[in-house]
Amino acid sequence: MDISGDIFSEFEDQNTESKKLLSMLKERMPEGCFELILNHKRDDSLGDNLNLSRRDRDKIVNRAQTEKGIFHMDLPCGRLVYSTAIDELNAILAFTLSKQTPDSFIKPYVTTIIQLCIELFLSQNALCDEKEFIKTQKKQYNRKISVLEKKYQEIMEDNHRGYQIIQKQQEEYSRTLKSEIARQTAQLRETNVSLKQAREAAESANKAKSQFLANMSHEIRTPMNGIIGFTEMLFDTDLCENQLNYLETIKRSGDGLLSLINDILDFSKIEAGELDFEKTDFDAEIVAYDVCELILPKVHSKSIEVLCNIDNNLPTLVKGDPLRFRQILINLMGNAAKFTKSGEIELFLNVEDENDSQVKLHTKVRDTGIGIAKDKISTIFSPFNQADGSTSRKYGGSGLGLSICKQISNMMHGDAWVESPVNRQSSIVNRQCKGGPGSTFHFTAWLDKTEGNNARRSVPLSLFGKKVLVFDDNAAAVNILKNMLTSAGMNVTALKNSKDVIPTLQRAIETEDLFDCCLLGIQISDIIGYEVAKQIRNLKSPIKDIELTSSNAGIQHIHLIALSYFPDHDAQQFKDAGFDNFLSKPVRRDKLYQMLEKSIGMRNRDGKFRDAKDHEIQKQTKNPYSVRNELKSSVRILLAEDNPVNQKLAKMMLSKAGHQVETAVTGKEAIEKFTTSPADFDLIFMDMQMPEMDGTEATHLIRKWEKSEICNPKSAIKRIPIIALTANAMKEDRIKCFECGMDDYIIKPINRKILFKAVEKWIPKGSAG
Repeated sequence: MDISGDIFSEFEDQNTESKKLLSMLKERMPEGCFELILNHKRDDSLGDNLNLSRRDRDKIVNRAQTEKGIFHMDLPCGRLVYSTAIDELNAILAFTLSKQTPDSFIKPYVTTIIQLCIELFLSQNALCDEKEFIKTQKKQYNRKISVLEKKYQEIMEDNHRGYQIIQKQQEEYSRTLKSEIARQTAQLRETNVSLKQAREAAESANKAKSQFLANMSHEIRTPMNGIIGFTEMLFDTDLCENQLNYLETIKRSGDGLLSLINDILDFSKIEAGELDFEKTDFDAEIVAYDVCELILPKVHSKSIEVLCNIDNNLPTLVKGDPLRFRQILINLMGNAAKFTKSGEIELFLNVEDENDSQVKLHTKVRDTGIGIAKDKISTIFSPFNQADGSTSRKYGGSGLGLSICKQISNMMHGDAWVESPVNRQSSIVNRQCKGGPGSTFHFTAWLDKTEGNNARRSVPLSLFGKKVLVFDDNAAAVNILKNMLTSAGMNVTALKNSKDVIPTLQRAIETEDLFDCCLLGIQISDIIGYEVAKQIRNLKSPIKDIELTSSNAGIQHIHLIALSYFPDHDAQQFKDAGFDNFLSKPVRRDKLYQMLEKSIGMRNRDGKFRDAKDHEIQKQTKNPYSVRNELKSSVRILLAEDNPVNQKLAKMMLSKAGHQVETAVTGKEAIEKFTTSPADFDLIFMDMQMPEMDGTEATHLIRKWEKSEICNPKSAIKRIPIIALTANAMKEDRIKCFECGMDDYIIKPINRKILFKAVEKWIPKGSAG
């Protein structure tokens, strides 16, 4: 193909069409002069020569390329030139009219006539092209029909021959197919057998893996129970500073190993798709405060303030899995404690969204720790990944905790992510509390609303209008307390400088607008709070020259409440300083309201009780100092445990708490002791794995014996609570415990607080023996 020839032929066709247009225009407007300027070469033109200068020609071309329709230009010589672009011809038409135009009526419509002529010409060309195209197509269709007819005849002949061949092949194929089906059926049977064996092998391997994990968990938890348990018991003995340091190291190492075991088990369950979620009502606020209290021992030796900030709109109860919710909070708070040397760790819990049946909780854990590099943020939620994965990393850890958090949050239809090293807002806070760049971990979860209990948390009406002074040198802690108190309708004066406390109280005395209560924050190893309390108790009143002490009845008694992280250790010091009460930090909303209601809610502004009933309630309310020293009621406990170390540890813990403990080393012995003297026991702690008879069988037989005895009208036997003590942490073990008739379940290593809570849960005070 001659490409250059095709190109030039295109220009020749355009020139031919252009000449036809000029001829048509000349025929219809003989008095006009028409010149076509070719766009591809401005110097070339067709038709009449209008003797345009190069400058005038360029002006006409430029305007025609930008303006639509016909336009006119006055040339320097006085002539009027009309121009318009004709895109189909790639040309610009310029024309003038003779002054001797015969018909003066037509002259105003010349441009319209020209435009119509151009459109008529282009339409005729298009029509001709269409006719030519249709004529060409008709010829092509005729040829195709002829070819198709010929092909059809050939196909019919081929089909006839093919049909004969197919008949022969079909007979052969039928014979072959039968034999192939028989062969494939036999092969399929063999494959199914192989698949069944492979599936059974996989299930067996998975079962073996689960059993291995359960056995390893049991074997590791059993000695860990002795290590961690007796370490905790040693803390209650007289030790020198070095010995305390050694014990704290052992305790941290044991807790770290236990956390690693739990992470491996959870990760294995998630991988196997066996991580189940409960649906039970729980108070998310209480869970948040419990987690904060669990973290306190980890930051006791550091200069860290632990804060808990709860949204006022948080529902009283939500429905979900409290253990998984708590697990994520513990992981995030523990992570913050690990990487923070000083400053603050703050847990935020608020309602982000809700619908008719669910509420979306958004938890944030902000710390002032070392922060996370930007290039590590995207990987820290991956399994076995850490911000510092080098062999020389300082903080340790398996790298599973955050991965488990994210996967559990996703299963709760939420997400987990982190903002770090510094966001604009938190960086200011971190600099103020002298911490590091810090990071903020986020966790969201959709939880169900409880049936018939979607109300927000109520506040005591008796506190409305009461005047309270709050002091703490931590700005965030002051703001949290102020929010709690103002939401109860109280008038709050918040101070962050201890030097402002006494002048503020003096001004209140002078104006006779006294405070009902004063909350003073006590920092670790800090005497400021105690000194302020002593100054308040020694403060003189200018009104009646009366000291503001608890013995005065003629002036309002200002109730002093200490806020401390470890109030149990400082109870006597609080009392000596003049405090009336104390609360643990971070301050729980419900406990704060209860204490304020009993201390100032029942009194009028003159310090007297509103009525005799309030006075009686106040007298019945126990002083916190006496409560700390009050011996717990003794519970008679049967402890079934074959491991001597674990038995000794559990017995020491329970005996030290004032309970009476009888031991058994087998399930059979436990049955004999209980059935012989059932009235001698209030509670049974049952180990799951024991010689001769395990805890499951022993519990089943005890329940069977109880059922027969309870049916006897003369019998006074009641159902005794049985709590499992086991190192098995798998779901199947827990189900097995409840199926055999046990009431509760405690996983080893035994934690003293959990052990005592279980006793208090099943044997309320005053109901023992």
